[in-house]
Amino acid sequence: MKKLLGFLIVSGLIFASRPVLRQIFVEETYIKLPSKFYFTPVVRGKDAVAFAYVSKVEPTEEELKAEREKLRKILDEGIRRQYGSYENYEKEMEKVGEKTQEEFNKKAPPLLRDLMPPSLFSRSVPFLMKAILFFARNLPFVSSPTGNLGETGVVILRRDLKPVVIKLGINEPVECMDFSKDGKYLAVLTDLSYEGKKKFHVVGKISVIDLEKNSVVFQTILANVQDQLGFTPDGKYLTFLAYRLGHREKNLYFMQTGTWKIKPEPFTFDGSISHGNIMGRTRHNPIYKFSPDGKYLIYRDPKLRVLSYPELKEVFVGPGFAGEFFISPDSKYVLDPYERLLEIPSGKLIWKGKYRTGLEILSAQFSGNRLYIGNLLETRIVDIKKGKVTATGDYYSRLPFLHLSQDGKYLASLARPFHGPSLIRYGRRMKVQNLEVHIADAQNLRLVQILSNFHPAALDLVFFGNKLLVSDYEGIWVFREK
Repeated sequence: MKKLLGFLIVSGLIFASRPVLRQIFVEETYIKLPSKFYFTPVVRGKDAVAFAYVSKVEPTEEELKAEREKLRKILDEGIRRQYGSYENYEKEMEKVGEKTQEEFNKKAPPLLRDLMPPSLFSRSVPFLMKAILFFARNLPFVSSPTGNLGETGVVILRRDLKPVVIKLGINEPVECMDFSKDGKYLAVLTDLSYEGKKKFHVVGKISVIDLEKNSVVFQTILANVQDQLGFTPDGKYLTFLAYRLGHREKNLYFMQTGTWKIKPEPFTFDGSISHGNIMGRTRHNPIYKFSPDGKYLIYRDPKLRVLSYPELKEVFVGPGFAGEFFISPDSKYVLDPYERLLEIPSGKLIWKGKYRTGLEILSAQFSGNRLYIGNLLETRIVDIKKGKVTATGDYYSRLPFLHLSQDGKYLASLARPFHGPSLIRYGRRMKVQNLEVHIADAQNLRLVQILSNFHPAALDLVFFGNKLLVSDYEGIWVFREK
């Protein structure tokens, strides 16, 4: 009887809070590009947004030959840019007494040890060019998300919403992207990793796109580069993460913007990678971030550590362990996933929520004195000045991946439907998470609109001016605020 009564009470609360939906955002257009699909991830810059894409069209042998030649030229240019010539590169190798790959790994300076593609290691320098050609020809087919990938690249959209397509390669899916703060460049990290006879070789390709020219102005191929890259807020450097699989030691490298030359010594720290499958997508939590004002470098090792930048001197260490973390736009606060809001630079605890095991914060948005936090169970508003929760969303406004509209009026998130199947089909063999977009009022967290009928499900979203852009497997939807 008590169970029945409890069920009736909960059901009553749910139906009593049923939202009244209305049209806040209306469909404006659908951008569909021939032979391009799976538009994710997405990143927003000063005056543009960029979506990654892949193609399920298998490349021809002529296209593969052209791609291999392109990779060879990138490798050649990388050696020339960093060392001046192959002769200088040989001398650098001789300095560390390189005779075997094992000795090289032990004795080489960090720049060589971490970033040279595995195929470049050779028992003798005369075989270096042969090793480069071997690597350049190593273009394995991968199977994510559906079958063999063909062309991969990015679609750039500006205010006029006219798509600019930048091809980056073949069989190298985009891992992450970042715009420079001045809006001049877009940096893209793509995955060229491959399976060897005895081990998996991690290889990343960094491409830099000049947004005025709409063309790639720099590319380099580096070993052990994965997961993350980003410009420093002052725009002086493009940073990227390099580490060997199975090792705790992480290396943060700095590449000079414009010359694209890598500083020889990285910032090295211990840290663990945090990722998991949430709503059908693998989610990588950033290991490091720069504060928006450029004064701090914050990373986890796995404790949350705040350093001054560029001095890299420790400011404070957060309590306990940390996974994903979030920095306020004014650089005054940092929030860890266990509901601890800390002041910068004092390290003072401003607010501590009632963390429940397994319900880490998945997303957060700062707006003035308001902090919006979301996890798989609920959405809340925290008043930073008062240090307490002022609103908690109901059953219908669970927004795990929060995005705040640029006018601060609405919150949007990918979410599972309240009714219907959790998995749907795409193609003959692939099952995907059935996701739609839920929009809530940022003042009271009430659900106000649901966007659905995607092809076949929503993948990513971003607010861009007064528009909401949502990607699916076959294109990009543009919704306009009424």
